[in-house]
Formats: sequence, C-alpha cells, structure tokens
Amino acid sequence: MIAPHIFLGGKLMSTTTLHDTPRVGDTVRFSDESYGTVLEVIWCLDEISPLGSRVNIWTEEIGRAM
Repeated sequence: MIAPHIFLGGKLMSTTTLHDTPRVGDTVRFSDESYGTVLEVIWCLDEISPLGSRVNIWTEEIGRAM
C-alpha cells in the first residue's frame, strides 16, 4: 500500500490510500470539476508509514477533462 500526499497547485488535496502511484503526465481527478496532471512524484524514503510506502505527488490543475 502507498500513503500519498497529493497536491494540486501547492494545496494538499488528498491522502487517500493507493495501490499504485500515478506517473508523471497522468491525469488525476479530485472531483467532477477538479482535475490535475501529475508533474512530479517524490518517494519519501525517510518517512515511515504503517501502510508501507510514502509518496508526495505534485499536480497542476487542468480543469474538467473531456
């Protein structure tokens, strides 16, 4: 399991548990009106999580996908 901190424009948007991590260039949806493109994935090897791995995911807002 992966314990992510997912940021959209510098604001923490989600800490939902993931089985996989999105890659740079992937699109993620936060709500029907809020989407982001993954800019950077940072594996936090210096942080211990009871779930397993910790990761920071930085996204840029792209608006609603078609």
